[in-house]
Amino acid sequence: MLGGASIAVIGTAAGLVAFTGLTYAYLTSWSNAGWLEPVEPVSKVAIVMCAFNEENWMDKTMESLENQNIVQQYPQLFEFILVDNESTDGTAKIAKSRGWTVVSAKRGKLYARDAGIRATDADIIVSVDADSYYPPNCLNLLLEPFKDPQVVGATGSCVYVGDKLGWRGTIAAPWLMLTEHYRYKMLKGNISAIRRDAYFASGGFDLTINQHDSNALWKEEEWDYPKRLTQVGKIAHVFRASIYTSDRRFFCSEAGTLRRQCEQGRCPLAPRNWQYCQEQMDKQRF
Repeated sequence: MLGGASIAVIGTAAGLVAFTGLTYAYLTSWSNAGWLEPVEPVSKVAIVMCAFNEENWMDKTMESLENQNIVQQYPQLFEFILVDNESTDGTAKIAKSRGWTVVSAKRGKLYARDAGIRATDADIIVSVDADSYYPPNCLNLLLEPFKDPQVVGATGSCVYVGDKLGWRGTIAAPWLMLTEHYRYKMLKGNISAIRRDAYFASGGFDLTINQHDSNALWKEEEWDYPKRLTQVGKIAHVFRASIYTSDRRFFCSEAGTLRRQCEQGRCPLAPRNWQYCQEQMDKQRF
């Protein structure tokens, strides 16, 4: 027979599993709720995607953004911009074929994001990534907080999916969402929106950082810049505005510091995984 301690452990584990499943279903169901009535944006919105050699990823992403219920309801208030980060494949051609405005920027994601913001007169800028899927109600939820004039930024949450994390990404998703919402003050680069005038009022991104250092880039884009933005106004954390994004960025936690070794065919962390890692390196966005 099980003792009281064992029963308590099993009960706790079962409770955590149930909470995780229900939270995941609850959060993702809001973004997928295409039947919800869209709220008219307070002003013109530019959806800006920065991309480097994304021809194998971007079609589904673009389609999901074009099919947002709020875009379908208020098409006159939206424009789509692709910032081409010196791609050598068909990235720009695909964007043009879908009617997106294509802007060029030199290599570096922050250069690209800054160029996209400057290329439009829209009052609200939505930042998206080429390797993500945006459920139909996602932008409707993300943009709603801007009805408050004090809100200068809003960010959603993401579920990581793909071969690398698999079911682990699904299990982690609710905890990541809740942690980001209740503890951290950040703006996710693949699902966030800012007021254009607040971007300039806060000084914009620090373009002097090494944008080829993934850790430095992530820190500036999602942590340091949002801190400066909060000096201008409030950031809303809309954790119900969830998206599904590729887990390819997790293939190697040391990619930023070990790129040279990987390129030379060696992986000091896991040599047998070098081929997989190299394949992922070839898909890097910036």
